[in-house]
Order: sequence, then C-alpha cells, then structure tokens
Amino acid sequence: MKRGFLKFFLAALVVMLFWGCYKPKTYSDIPSIQFVSLTKQSSASRADSTTIITISFTDGDGDIGYTTPNGNPQDFIVSFFQKEKGVWVADTAGQNDSTVANFSGTLPYLTPDGNNKALTGEISMTQYIQLTTLYNNGINDTIHYQIFIYDRAMHQSNTITTSDIVISTH
Repeated sequence: MKRGFLKFFLAALVVMLFWGCYKPKTYSDIPSIQFVSLTKQSSASRADSTTIITISFTDGDGDIGYTTPNGNPQDFIVSFFQKEKGVWVADTAGQNDSTVANFSGTLPYLTPDGNNKALTGEISMTQYIQLTTLYNNGINDTIHYQIFIYDRAMHQSNTITTSDIVISTH
C-alpha cells in the first residue's frame, strides 16, 4: 500500500513539475514582421499579373485585423517600388489616382480565444499588378515592395523589404 502511494505521489510530483515549467510564449505588444517569400503568377497572355507576398508576424496582445473590413483603416500597408535606370522609384500614382491599384489592404480578425492572446503566424496577400502602373520601359520590369502592419491599437510594426522580382509585362 505504501509503495503504491509513493509511486502515485512521485508520478503526480513529476506531472506538477512538468506542468509548472510550461510558460506561454510572450511577444511585444507592438507587432513584428519578417519577409518570407514573394512569388508571381502569369495570366493567359503570359504577362505576370499577380504577386503573392508572404510575411510572418508576432503580436503579444493579438489585436491584429478587424471583424469587418469596411469602415476600418487599412492595416497591411504596401509600398510598390520599380527599378528605373538602376534606381528604385516609389510608385505614388496609386495614392492619388483611383484607377491605379492600391496595394495596401485590411487584415482579417486574428485574435485568438482564451487568456493568452499572443499571436504568431504567416499572412499571404495577393497583389494584382496593373500593367499600366509599370512604366513599360522594356519587356521586363524589376519590382519589390516595402510592407508594415498596424494592430488595432495602431502600433506600427517594423518595415520589411521584399526580395526583388522581375515582372514580365508582355
């Protein structure tokens, strides 16, 4: 009887020690992002028509995204750059012209249930390339993006730059 109790007690002690050592992951309440990948897809005409940007992120209080995208500020901010004669030029046409693609967007609601709201994951966003936004100075154009996100408390993440990618315009 004593031996059975001792085994039970030791097993319970080991479980409590193991359980007590578990600490939930913690991250800063200011979101942090890292570049993962940039890929392209071609249309039927063989011109590259979309890019897919994938980033990883962490956020300590999990306040990423909105339950409804309408009426909320954009929280996935993308700046488009094109290499022109060896110099990177920001495309600002989309900021003032509604006929040109706006590359920024709104993230979906990602806050987890439960007490630990810390988030980590990956986000992939498809960017549609309107060939009119490219300067069409040749058959191919080299582009990249700069990206940052906001959480609902309007904390701005770090800014990342994607790798360069060559876009076929014809």
